[in-house]
Amino acid sequence: MDYLKSYLDVDIRVLFESYSDALQIELNKFGIKVAVIEPGGFTSEIYEKGRNFFNSNYGIDIENFSDTLYKDELKMLYKWTFQAEKERPYPTPVAKAIFHAIHAKSPKVRYLPYGNKKEGIDVLNNILNYLVVVNFGMEEELSLEDLQKSLKRSYRKIMRLPQYKN
Repeated sequence: MDYLKSYLDVDIRVLFESYSDALQIELNKFGIKVAVIEPGGFTSEIYEKGRNFFNSNYGIDIENFSDTLYKDELKMLYKWTFQAEKERPYPTPVAKAIFHAIHAKSPKVRYLPYGNKKEGIDVLNNILNYLVVVNFGMEEELSLEDLQKSLKRSYRKIMRLPQYKN
């Protein structure tokens, strides 16, 4: 149960996504634009706060991987976040996304600023993995070719929208 908070965090993110989608639909008829900015990993104090949180609330020293049932998960978490902290860039892309969302005539519905190309590709791969898993084993399962065609169609359609033109 110690890690229930992680699941709640995900649920809160899903709730926020759904709420922002509803706001976008409802407020659009009044000319009010809603944009969601979901930043990737950047240099911030959140990593230090995370270490302190785990240590003070759970008595877990993440850096030393204390004896816990979740030792492997903590190693992965440490590697993915805390060690990468030193390599993370400043949040300039987030500031640019905020500026664009506020000042653009047609802001994007969602912004996913990330720190580097690898992180951007990882985000895209996670989305694509989800789509493949959802599709797998369905009665009318789509082929890889079908998925590629659909992705290309969606990309072309979205790139024609005013908010995605430079």
